[in-house]
Amino acid sequence: MKLKKTILTLEPKLKKKRPELLEDESDLEDEWVEQYETQLMAKEREKVKLKWEKDNEKKKENKEKPMSEKELKEMLKEVDVREKELAKERKTGKVAAAKGVTIDKCDVQLLKLDDRIAATRTAMVDKEENKQTALGTSKINYIDPRITVAWCQKHDVPLEKILTKTLRDKFKWAMTVDADWEF
Repeated sequence: MKLKKTILTLEPKLKKKRPELLEDESDLEDEWVEQYETQLMAKEREKVKLKWEKDNEKKKENKEKPMSEKELKEMLKEVDVREKELAKERKTGKVAAAKGVTIDKCDVQLLKLDDRIAATRTAMVDKEENKQTALGTSKINYIDPRITVAWCQKHDVPLEKILTKTLRDKFKWAMTVDADWEF
């Protein structure tokens, strides 16, 4: 979503040429985005605090003067500024493009994100559909291991991808089957 807005900020004329950039993400709601950004900033504050504490410990070990609380507050103010920028971007819909960002780079990142989203959705669907299927049980109880071994040999599939080590040990007697074996 942010990449699309960045592209439109860099080249406003693309609104007509590429209307897909104006479309909102169907799965994302404004409330979720706001909660996510809030959690992100909370994590960022924690990182800043941990870094400050770690740097102070190092300075104490080196017998240097530790950083003051004031410096911590300044570092936290930077996070607050970033949080305000995110809120402003969310309200206005315009994203300030960072230095060195081009439309081509954004397009490449957008394609990568789309691929990751598609892969994740596919994995979710597969996981949901396979909840009802007990593949391990059918391999052990219902499918003759000689059929599985013959199929693997015929199609050049490593047996390790189909049968676990335990099953290979259990069905050693079936491992000597030829590729053209039939039931």
